[in-house]
Amino acid sequence: MTKLVWSAVFVMFVFAFAPADALAQRKPQPANSYDPAHKVEDHDFAVDAEILWAVDVIAPAFRLENDQLAGYGAQAVDWFIDRIAHHPIKLTSLPRGRAFDIMRHASATNDRTVCMPGLLETEARAREFIISNTVLSQFPVSVIVRADHADAFAPFMNDAGEIDLVRLLLDRQFDAALESGRSYGELVDDILREYGFGEHVQKTRQSADFITMLTLERIDWFLAYPIEAEHHRLAANHPAMIKSLPIEGMPDFLDAKIICSTTDAGYHVIEHTNAIIAEMPDMPWATGYIDLLSPDDAKRYQELIKNRQARNIRAGN
Repeated sequence: MTKLVWSAVFVMFVFAFAPADALAQRKPQPANSYDPAHKVEDHDFAVDAEILWAVDVIAPAFRLENDQLAGYGAQAVDWFIDRIAHHPIKLTSLPRGRAFDIMRHASATNDRTVCMPGLLETEARAREFIISNTVLSQFPVSVIVRADHADAFAPFMNDAGEIDLVRLLLDRQFDAALESGRSYGELVDDILREYGFGEHVQKTRQSADFITMLTLERIDWFLAYPIEAEHHRLAANHPAMIKSLPIEGMPDFLDAKIICSTTDAGYHVIEHTNAIIAEMPDMPWATGYIDLLSPDDAKRYQELIKNRQARNIRAGN
């Protein structure tokens, strides 16, 4: 586990699951805002300049245990700390809106550097901040089912193995659970507004109970991030294995990135981040994420990553 203050910049790899951020997942990814022509040397700013990291402490990415961070994000941080140390950093937990306000002020005054990890890239963010390349690809919201019942959902799948969510919701033989008041992303939210109702669709704020309901066969499926669902399954110590079924129209991955204020130190952070990503396309720091997926999901994740790497090689990327 990692202490709350590190003398390293790479706390950036502690990733958060933020349902509000899923609103961006359907939109086209803009061109990366990082300008490689903007080179920053160590002497351009104080090497001991403190960098403020604003993060959300949300399990299973990371959680607090006796004033220390644990979780797959903390494991990734330790991985980088073993290899690189740069500026002292201060880690703080801030509401998303407040953190963005501080970043904007930092960019305008150039008196401090603020970074936020685990965010999706949007056109608005690319205009205001410096954004890294992808640091971790994560599965988007999916249909979660019992692994031993997955074959029953074959009639709702297309040739790519993706679920037609509209058809599934219209079939009242399959009971579902949804979290009240939650955004599942623009695509899914639009579908739920039109089709997410009926006696076969339960809505509650107790999403942690969905695993128990699934295990007891009170429901047949629910919506969640795959790693979120597996986290709840392990926490509840349920023996029944689960499997995520991708939703038609959703991307294979949500690509988490680092966003920094537009200061010299911010550019320096992104340069080092992108250099590591380029040197290690297999992303060994993602092991903790993969290990927390269900066996079926971990296998699918590795296959998709391998296929994407092969496509990038063919494209010369």
